Amino acid sequence: MKAKPDLLMEKGLPAAVETEKLILGAMLNGQSTANVIGVMQASDFSLEKHRRIFDAMTHLEDNGAAIDRVTVANELRRRDQLESVDGVAYLSSLDEGMPEIVNLDAYVSIVRDKALLRSAVLEMQATIDECLLAADTTPEILERAERAMAVLGTETRSASFRNLKEVLDRAGGLTAIVNPDKANCVETPWPLLNRMLMGGGLMPGQMIVIGARPSMGKTAMACQIADFAASDGIGVAFFTLEMPDQAILLRMAAARAQVDSLKATQRRATDLERQALVRAFSDLTNLQSGRLWVDDTTGCTVPAMRRALRKLTARHDIGLVVVDYLQLVETCGGSGRNRYEQISEISRGMKRLAREFKVPLVVLAQLNRDVEKEARKPRLSDLRDSGSIEQDADIILMPSLRSGQDEQADTLAIELIIAKQRNGPRCIVPMTFLRRYAKFIEESKEARVA
Repeated sequence: MKAKPDLLMEKGLPAAVETEKLILGAMLNGQSTANVIGVMQASDFSLEKHRRIFDAMTHLEDNGAAIDRVTVANELRRRDQLESVDGVAYLSSLDEGMPEIVNLDAYVSIVRDKALLRSAVLEMQATIDECLLAADTTPEILERAERAMAVLGTETRSASFRNLKEVLDRAGGLTAIVNPDKANCVETPWPLLNRMLMGGGLMPGQMIVIGARPSMGKTAMACQIADFAASDGIGVAFFTLEMPDQAILLRMAAARAQVDSLKATQRRATDLERQALVRAFSDLTNLQSGRLWVDDTTGCTVPAMRRALRKLTARHDIGLVVVDYLQLVETCGGSGRNRYEQISEISRGMKRLAREFKVPLVVLAQLNRDVEKEARKPRLSDLRDSGSIEQDADIILMPSLRSGQDEQADTLAIELIIAKQRNGPRCIVPMTFLRRYAKFIEESKEARVA
């Protein structure tokens, strides 16, 4: 087998020169000029002279001028580039005797695909050079490589408009929109909250943020949602960046058994409580029914989560992802950026994960201290470090202590504020937080207006 550098020298970078000529010739003939310029750019062409010709055509199109041999030649002459593209003779050779091309879109796709392959080769060559030099840490090098390839991957998904009939058909018909199938959603453990959410629960592709100050039960709420989904046969991936996986398991078992986890760890639990905990642990760790996987890797990044999810989804069906919590997710190579920019990048990455894996992604987020200082209910602007979280999220839930409550009490009266919901109501779901069990229960069958 030839070594990779030898293969590159032998074959050269991917290109489709003759196809590029056909596209430029068709444009000189006035064929689908606007359509080509709308989807291509000069860098898609492999030859420099083709890039210059296309760039001149784009300039003429943008200024409302006709595109033909004369106008293109004049524009190139104005730029002092006519001789560099082999003159008028080469322009004439592009469209001379050319018939109308019916499948021009197919030719455009061929050239764009070759351009993406060239970019991929160059990006990988840059990664090889970085690996050999080892000037940065391995995670930084790998993350840059994955980010570069992810950007190239988005280039393969061209924009496409659909008329409203096509949108309706793609959604599965009128019934699927007006009366959506609950099989597509992940229900929460709280029936009233489900009724208040569009679709009856958490929908694929949604980014759901649970934002609160410390000790308001963010992790407990996420654990309940994850446990409830897993018990319903839905695969759950749980990234815990704040506490070890054993602590998450203990929280879930204590909530299931309604046993004080502190008593259990201090060996003060009664026989009945120990038996209830044993049953809860047994149910949670049952290999036949267990549908929850926990990753407690510290210093986790969004690309690292993507890699982990790809491996997990290759072996198991995953219908829900939980991240505890957003401000603990790290970025590589971000030392020169402020925290706002870093959190904005992480938030966008979370949203992309939800869309890419077609699952609801529940991510916990801290609030700033203004809520405590001003002794008020939390609002969207209180999400710490970035306004991008508010923009990217489809649903934002904010557990808030009801006024007059003692924060140190064992049982807390909580208002679960649906502070944001795309296409859905903003309201308050009354709840009680049983701190010793790390468990939320609904108080009412009716929600209140937020």
